[in-house]
Amino acid sequence: MTINQSLAHGLEILFLYDTSHQVYTVTEVSKLLGYSQSKTYRLVRTLIKYGFLQEENGTVQYSLGLNALHLGLLAQKQFNISMIARPLMGGFPFGYISKITSCKG
Repeated sequence: MTINQSLAHGLEILFLYDTSHQVYTVTEVSKLLGYSQSKTYRLVRTLIKYGFLQEENGTVQYSLGLNALHLGLLAQKQFNISMIARPLMGGFPFGYISKITSCKG
């Protein structure tokens, strides 16, 4: 299967983000992924343009943008979270599971 390398590289940047790493600089991304700084900068600027990254208060650090949140929320709606979580919650008392699965936020 043929893939678009530029898109793949942009996605690799997005996949770096997690709860323990919420901001990165271009230099950090460049080192982690082995891309040149100029290539990384162009990818980051493109991700900013489309709202997947945002600059952190005028610094040289970047975090996930609102369009990343938007896609995450859309994806979340496709999954029944209570059904996915139920096997993991086997150790909880039944009353807790009933309360959790009946909550609609």
